[in-house]
Amino acid sequence: MKYANAIMGRGHSLFRKDLRRKNAFTLVELLVVIAIIGMLIALLLPAVQAAREAARRMSCSNKLKQIALAIHNFADVRQGEIPSFGVTNDVARWNQGATYADGTPMIHLFPFMEQSAKTASIPTGFWQGWHYNPVLCGAVDLFACPSDGVTMQVQELPPPVGWVYTITPGTTTATSNPGPASTFPNWSTPNWGADIERYPYLTRSNYVFSRGDHANWNTVSNTRSPFHNPQTGITPIKPADSSLGRVTDGLSNTIFVSEKVWMNGSRHLGGYIYAGLPGALMVPSNCLLFKGASKYEVTSDVLPYGGSLALAHPVANQFHTALPPNSPNCYRSAGMANSNGIIASASSYHSGGVNAALGDGAVRFIAETIQTDNLNIDIQISAHVYPDSKGPSPHSVWGALGSIDGGESVALP
Repeated sequence: MKYANAIMGRGHSLFRKDLRRKNAFTLVELLVVIAIIGMLIALLLPAVQAAREAARRMSCSNKLKQIALAIHNFADVRQGEIPSFGVTNDVARWNQGATYADGTPMIHLFPFMEQSAKTASIPTGFWQGWHYNPVLCGAVDLFACPSDGVTMQVQELPPPVGWVYTITPGTTTATSNPGPASTFPNWSTPNWGADIERYPYLTRSNYVFSRGDHANWNTVSNTRSPFHNPQTGITPIKPADSSLGRVTDGLSNTIFVSEKVWMNGSRHLGGYIYAGLPGALMVPSNCLLFKGASKYEVTSDVLPYGGSLALAHPVANQFHTALPPNSPNCYRSAGMANSNGIIASASSYHSGGVNAALGDGAVRFIAETIQTDNLNIDIQISAHVYPDSKGPSPHSVWGALGSIDGGESVALP
């Protein structure tokens, strides 16, 4: 009996061991489970990334909407006038010597976009956009598209103690240097040192204003754009020159603001190609030749896009509706006539196109495949006057969305 019980006890013990062995995972089973989890993650990751980008694109769209609404609030206060490039529509400031480089629509919109602190720092007298001013430094989230990680990579630069901006044209005064002399050797000079010294500290914006369907250079009045600019040495802008009433094609058919990516590499789409374009004139198709193999690559070294928010130069704060979105940006080499003629393209990191705010405040997505015709014609200004300052745009749908009074019957679907 004892022997039988012992046998049974031993068998029961073996049975328990068997159960434990069956309840455990084998190495092969564990590897299969890990492989399945990896496959699920691989399947879900693109969906998660797409959802995140959709959220970033919506945030970007909302910021464009705020800018568009600020334009209308500006117009409500100024009897239909909208902000311009150049002088702030103030004859007194023009008489002090203000030029095309003095102010941009974004600067003029500060009071209408909860940027009152920056507004308080804008001088009431003469001001050149390339001079140092605290209003032009530091990152501002409102101006940054979340899809562009470079825009907010700006170093903070508090104003020097006792710094003042004088009303004497072309002068700034700094009583203390914010950094070593080797970093800011020209801190107190009118131009605040070289571009390379200013670039890390200047506020960047992904949101740029339409200059219409013709390329322009910085001393010439642009009559195809909603945002007028003065012609150097002629007359200051009058309220009627920059108003909603000039947009006879309809506010819902005219683009006011779109996007532009920041340069992120020596051959990145966000920079400007400083090269003599093939051919003698500013021809969009010649600029398009610099498009690289990948979406954000160009085939020539580039210089940084931008400058300060106050610069009205075509290289900063502007785009043209000539080349389709996500095309290169080009400007002429110094040895050629009208050397600062520029073709600036809208661009973004959103898949397939860019966001754009229309004149009525609506924000739409513009596909990079939008129709653009006649890219082989010269689009620069000649002798301070557009060759075809009136009439339909030669660049089909995209060009028509940029012109304000071309008479085209074109609307986004």
